Amino acid sequence: METLKKQAAKLLGEQKKYRRWLAVFLCLAIAVTAGTTAALKMNGQALSHEKKVLACGMEVHVHTAECYESGIITGESAINGEQLICGYADYVVHTHDASCYDEGGDLVCQLPEVKPHVHTESCFEKQMILICGEEEAELHQHTDACRELICGQEEAETVQVHRHTEECKALICETEETEGHQHTDACRAVTQGDLICENTEEGHEHTAECYEQVETIVCGQEETEGHVHTDECYNMQACGLEENAEGHTHTEECYGSYICGQEETEGHTHTDACYQVKEVTICGQLELHTHITGAEEGSCYDAQGNLICGIPELKEHVHGEECFEIIEVKDEEETQLVQKVYEDAEIRVTAEYRKDAGIPEEAELVAERMEADAQEPAGTEGDTGTQEADEDIAAEEVTYRLKFLVDGTEIEPESTVSFVVHGLDGEGNDTGELVTLVYKAGDKLDTMTVILLRECIASSDIEGSENEDAEAQPYRKVYEDAEIRVSAEYGEEANIPETVEFIAERIDAEEQTADENIAGEDGIQEPVEEEVSYRLRFLVDGEETEPEGTVKFTAQALDEEGNEAGEPAELI
Repeated sequence: METLKKQAAKLLGEQKKYRRWLAVFLCLAIAVTAGTTAALKMNGQALSHEKKVLACGMEVHVHTAECYESGIITGESAINGEQLICGYADYVVHTHDASCYDEGGDLVCQLPEVKPHVHTESCFEKQMILICGEEEAELHQHTDACRELICGQEEAETVQVHRHTEECKALICETEETEGHQHTDACRAVTQGDLICENTEEGHEHTAECYEQVETIVCGQEETEGHVHTDECYNMQACGLEENAEGHTHTEECYGSYICGQEETEGHTHTDACYQVKEVTICGQLELHTHITGAEEGSCYDAQGNLICGIPELKEHVHGEECFEIIEVKDEEETQLVQKVYEDAEIRVTAEYRKDAGIPEEAELVAERMEADAQEPAGTEGDTGTQEADEDIAAEEVTYRLKFLVDGTEIEPESTVSFVVHGLDGEGNDTGELVTLVYKAGDKLDTMTVILLRECIASSDIEGSENEDAEAQPYRKVYEDAEIRVSAEYGEEANIPETVEFIAERIDAEEQTADENIAGEDGIQEPVEEEVSYRLRFLVDGEETEPEGTVKFTAQALDEEGNEAGEPAELI
């Protein structure tokens, strides 16, 4: 039997051994934990990592009608006979660098490349510039011809038939003509009358004032007003004739308001004093310029803040950090591009996006035609080319609204979607220049709009079934799977919604076995023909809709590699 001392030593030894194994275990656990963490981190970086992409939001000024003013043309802001008054260029100077391309070498920069320009002597030309500020106008002074004649008579030379003379008058007044008389001092005499003075004082001597002064009329005439014969004293028609005349002369009363439509003006004719020789740019390009503000000298603005330098502001843009954004790139499946295609008789639209755009797989891409404004024919009389004499080349501007629809409801993409749009001719071939459009998350849905400029033949004599078919069948839908490609063409009278889905359902397949087991002379079994039937349908929200007008179907069988096999079949 072991002693207590040996048992204690043995216990202490086992505890020491346990602590050693515990230390080893903990070291291994830490190593495994660190390795697992590193592995998971590396795997996480492979599945999801951040990526720096170009997302430049540089806003470029766009000229409108308010940016121009007709009149005095000066400096570099003179463009095509109009004065640019907004003070800004409608582009920026930009040279593509490495930041303008993605990892695959594709150009992703939305800014056009414009090299900086420095004026040379060949960029300028001396021209006579109109500075008087007046428009040429002819002299105009109103005459009778400028007024409305309201008397209703024609002007004619006046001929006097009878005019009264002194011989035609007879005196009818019973008063004699006299000059009349008014008393004057010569008609009066003053005599001394009775004494009127009452002064009785001693020594007073009477004077003339002490006597009454008596005035006596001594001319022997009475005062009268007199009389002078006037026209009223005569009978003006004693001759027995009336005074009259023939003819009419217009007077002021014969005229009304002015009807010439002009204002009286002194007129103006440009002379040498109206012009000034100035040096203007003829190269059509601008130099780099940034408006200076705040400086007392050299400022582009006056004290009221009005632009006075006369030079449009043109800046150079180099992509900086603010032009990029950091996006999270997930695994290969998340970054893989998804493609959807819409095609009708006029247009083919291809949309590409990542799965993070949030567009369901069942979403349908459609392009709704919004408007089509035919412009004036672009051909000239002398340029007939290969067209007939009665045909012109016309440019047609057509606007399309691009949408992603699920059960008729539009879906808003949550990330960037790139669109490539081709115009199609009557045979489904690409025509004109392709148009690209990039939609970014946060943009308004109506920014998913493209405009195609299409060339078409405008004939003055519309004949032939081709023109009629082109007018009658402006819409086209295509269905394609591994076995068949079917196109449907129809006009507006078919009343088929733009959001309709066109499908071809295989409904039966009958094998022709008449000679199935009959071998040929060389022992090789003859190929067996297979007759396949398809049901063609137009679906809206899963329900079939019936066309209300003519629809033309063209079906083409495909081989295993997707190539056309056999002759196409047509159905109307």
